[in-house]
Amino acid sequence: MLKQPAAPIASPSPIIVGLATVDPLLLTPAGTFPTAQAANLVPSPHPTALPTAIPTLVPQVLTTPLPTNEAVSSFMALRFAPAADAPAQESFPSGIEEIFAIWDYDGMQAADRIRRIWFRDDQIWLTREEYWNWGKYGSTGTVLDNSIYDHEGSGLKPAKYHLQLYVNDRLQQEATFVVLSP
Repeated sequence: MLKQPAAPIASPSPIIVGLATVDPLLLTPAGTFPTAQAANLVPSPHPTALPTAIPTLVPQVLTTPLPTNEAVSSFMALRFAPAADAPAQESFPSGIEEIFAIWDYDGMQAADRIRRIWFRDDQIWLTREEYWNWGKYGSTGTVLDNSIYDHEGSGLKPAKYHLQLYVNDRLQQEATFVVLSP
C-alpha cells in the first residue's frame, strides 16, 4: 500500500500568464483554467516586465471580409438566341423550333439550387429545378446548352415568353422575348 506524503510536493516554477503568475499544479489536465478563481492568480512582483518567451500580441487588421451565409452565387446577362453560338435576339420568326437561353454565372457551388420558370403569355408554362451541375459547368462561365423547343409540331407557339432564373430561391435574372405570328 502506498503512503500519502505528509508534506505537499513542491511545485515547479510558476507559469507567467499576462501580468500574473499561476501555480502549474492548479491547471486542469487539458492545461486550461476552469475559472479565474481556481487558477489562483497571484500578482507578479514585476507587473511591467514581460518575459521575452511570451510573444507580444499585435492587433491585426482584416483585409478581406468575413465569410457570411449570404449567397455569392450569381447569374448575369440573360439573353436568347436561335443557337448557342448565335447573337442574342429579342424576337424570333414564326415556326422557330428551338430558342436558347444563355447566361453568364459566377461563384456557383455544387450545393446551389437553381430554378428556371418559363412564362408563355404571362402564364407559368414550364418550371425546372435542380442542383447546380458543378462537375459540368464549374463555378464561373456561360450556360450555352439550355433551350426550349418544339421539334414535333409547327415550332414554338407565337407568344411572349419570359424566363426567371433563381439561385437558392433568390431571383437573379429575368428577360423576355417574343415568337412572332405568321
